[in-house]
Amino acid sequence: MHPTISTPVSSTSQYPNTLYTTVELTAVDSPADLTALRWGYKKCREYGRRLKFYRGELPPVHPAFPLTSAAALTPGALPVPVSAPDIEYSAEDDVLIDEFHRNIGA
Repeated sequence: MHPTISTPVSSTSQYPNTLYTTVELTAVDSPADLTALRWGYKKCREYGRRLKFYRGELPPVHPAFPLTSAAALTPGALPVPVSAPDIEYSAEDDVLIDEFHRNIGA
């Protein structure tokens, strides 16, 4: 059984009934979910690297890529040009991204 959250939802409607919604928190195990989350992680990271105020990555909010990986974090880095090539992720990097998403319960 997964944990659930019930929270009241208020409305300015003329009808006085309070609504409740229930959200079930589940582990991320579906291959389709992991594929979408991995794609989103990579795209967001690429967008972030190109922002003018980018100054590197905060390690606790990223997978622990090995220092030898092209995907290794670069704390204190400066923005890259918009035309810079995307980070090349290996199959091992993809596994680390998936494990990261499973562990944080994205």
